[in-house]
Amino acid sequence: MRVRLLSTSDSDFARQFAAIRQRGADATTAVEPQVRRIVDAVRRRGDRALIEFTRRFDRVALEPAQLRISAGEVRAALQTVPPDALRALRLGARRIMAFHRRQLPESWNYRDKLGLQLGQRVVALSGSVCMCLAATQRIRHPC
Repeated sequence: MRVRLLSTSDSDFARQFAAIRQRGADATTAVEPQVRRIVDAVRRRGDRALIEFTRRFDRVALEPAQLRISAGEVRAALQTVPPDALRALRLGARRIMAFHRRQLPESWNYRDKLGLQLGQRVVALSGSVCMCLAATQRIRHPC
């Protein structure tokens, strides 16, 4: 596959760039209802739904005990990753974290003219679920 480079100095740059941006929007619009159904099913049925969708989309049959992996398994898996790839993954992770840290909502409060204290308190969730659809290989991560 040949990658086409765009330059802002191209006479039709705006049209080409708009087409690329729209391509992503179309894909998002098309898959969003299905993703919403999957997330809702996992919220309702938990691990059973996660195992079902993993079998359906990834063609991997998991048992409930396989949904959590130990720190030792993570360390062993890290030993199989080439050093250059690991450095690239760590750099990417740092950049993603730095970007999203700027998006975090913050707690705040103030006292209004009547003396009432008003504000917003933001707290972290105690846990989360990570699901990667259509993976070509079995991916295990302690989300």
